[in-house]
Amino acid sequence: MSLGRSLATYMPRAFAIAMVAACAASHATPAPPEPSLGSDGGVAVGLFWSAPVDLDLYVTDPDGVPVYFANTAAPTGGRLLADVRCGAHGTASGSSELVRFARALPGSYRVSVNFIDSCRTTRAPVTYRVIADVAGKRFETEGTLTPEEFQPLALEFAVPDESVRAHGEERSS
Repeated sequence: MSLGRSLATYMPRAFAIAMVAACAASHATPAPPEPSLGSDGGVAVGLFWSAPVDLDLYVTDPDGVPVYFANTAAPTGGRLLADVRCGAHGTASGSSELVRFARALPGSYRVSVNFIDSCRTTRAPVTYRVIADVAGKRFETEGTLTPEEFQPLALEFAVPDESVRAHGEERSS
């Protein structure tokens, strides 16, 4: 008797489908967010992962001010909107953290990722995805961290002056 036939005999079909879907979801890389992660003229950076651990997102603005769990707001308008900690993980498809700047300031932005806590679940490496939406452009990268590892430069992108003016913001000299 084949394994498929045994499962069909002893397990209701809906339960078998749910079990297969759950197993697949636990090993899948999270799907990217909707393309409009950032607002018009703004900057939005998301960190996505699927393991039940605590990763932290750091976004350093053009003035050199990092936005992260211990500095949730920057004078330039950057805000940490989502911070996942142990025991407060996202959906079955993964967890995410989000930093948003309502208006894109010209200059370089640096994104860092920290595997701060394994939450007593795993000491295995965790794959993450960073996505930044900036004035209609998307920047994206993936990486892997081991527990307590810090990736100081996961992604870097620049917002040119022209991009800021194209979204209606005037800069004074």
